[in-house]
Amino acid sequence: MILALSNEATLSAKIGDAAAARAAIDCATRGAGTLPDHRLSLNVRLAAGMVAHFLGDFAQAETSFRAAIPEAQALGDSQFVSFSKLYLAEALLGCGQHAEAREHLRALTRSGNPSNLDRMVASRSAFVEALLGMKPDPKRPPPRDASPPERVGLLEAWNDLFAGAAESLWGRDGRE
Repeated sequence: MILALSNEATLSAKIGDAAAARAAIDCATRGAGTLPDHRLSLNVRLAAGMVAHFLGDFAQAETSFRAAIPEAQALGDSQFVSFSKLYLAEALLGCGQHAEAREHLRALTRSGNPSNLDRMVASRSAFVEALLGMKPDPKRPPPRDASPPERVGLLEAWNDLFAGAAESLWGRDGRE
């Protein structure tokens, strides 16, 4: 039930129903707090961060993702650690903290991510570097070339958005 509420909250936030999203995540948070299941609590914390992110409250998203990282590390879950760091970098972008976002993304680049995270990191790294006025690294393939073997529709749309924005800021059309 608690995971269902977390998912409901995330989906409600994605469609812009802030009241439903907040009600569902508040209920999930209260429920998770009554149980000794640390993985469930982590799932709810990540969902709370995503809800805040989707609703444009990047400061709250940053708080949630920062708290999720040590929780995921304590559980030994490298995938939750990696995704928490990625979403923390996105929240930092939303807060205008571009240099710190870049540092988190650079750490992910060097950490041996799950394969489905590589393109997410590449596209967001390119975007933040373009925001910082940095030139593209000629040794690194354009972010659109770092596609995984299997594309995941919505995730790829976000990857394309970040990659396209970077290419636009660099004055490229993405076909070079």
